[in-house]
Amino acid sequence: MLAVIRKTKHNQITMKHSKVLNYVIILLILIISSTSLFGQKLEPKKRVLEPDHTISSEIMDKDYKLYISFPNGYSNENATSYPVLYVVDGQQCFESFKSAYWSMNLENGSWLEDFIIVGIGSGDNLKSWVIDRTYEFNPYPNTTVGAYWDNLLKLPDGTVKLGGAAKFLDCIKTELVPFIEKNYKTNDDRGIYGHSYGGTFASYALVNSPDFFNRYGIHSPSYQNENEELISQIEKQFEQNELKTDGPTKVYLSVGDSDIPGIRTQLTKLCKNLENKNYKNTVWTWQVFEDETHYSVVPISISRTIRELYRKK
Repeated sequence: MLAVIRKTKHNQITMKHSKVLNYVIILLILIISSTSLFGQKLEPKKRVLEPDHTISSEIMDKDYKLYISFPNGYSNENATSYPVLYVVDGQQCFESFKSAYWSMNLENGSWLEDFIIVGIGSGDNLKSWVIDRTYEFNPYPNTTVGAYWDNLLKLPDGTVKLGGAAKFLDCIKTELVPFIEKNYKTNDDRGIYGHSYGGTFASYALVNSPDFFNRYGIHSPSYQNENEELISQIEKQFEQNELKTDGPTKVYLSVGDSDIPGIRTQLTKLCKNLENKNYKNTVWTWQVFEDETHYSVVPISISRTIRELYRKK
């Protein structure tokens, strides 16, 4: 009987040791698994900026993506209407505008006017974006510049063209803006912002359709080569007060002091030539940002455009 009891106790001890061993093994497996899991690098989540609308343009024979941000208090329950700022290169600049406007409105209550932001975007990748904007934002053909971009992007000769600004301005005026004004609570107070070639286009709109927009953010525009004709047109119209506007117009220009030399030199020369002249209905201001390049100047040009064009009186 004693032998049986001892054997039973031995079996119980063995079973306890077996259970403990199983727990240890399970614990080790969990530790190894968790170590492997946390050691594995995660792929970055792909974030895609979705447009609010995609508009097919008959004039340009292509689609444009529209990205829209509304001021606080925007509602169809009241009769309030709002100015609109149209931002070219919308896919690249819209989110920065939206964030800057939101942040600036946190300061000292509401010291900015309420306005709607509409980003106008096109191109599905870097190459198509460059092709689109180079054609749409530049008013005059230029085979040398086109060949430069063809070579840089390894595109067939003649792919990149310039000279479509007149058509694109017509597209904005007769297709894109009417869509916004039909569907949202806007008024006839319109602004436009552009950087680089976008600044060239905003300059073109200023002197070729001054009664359509009344606020202009023009930054690091290219007036080189054939676009010297555009800078001459700007100077002539401002010096002779030939800028025919229906009401007060604000023009704000900027460039970085480490910008592309030709761009910095030409914009600075233009602004100095037009300083201290008496312009009818037009407030003209400009600024050179210290230690900013052609690309690093973009964020500050966005926040300063909002402040200069939409600061309350």
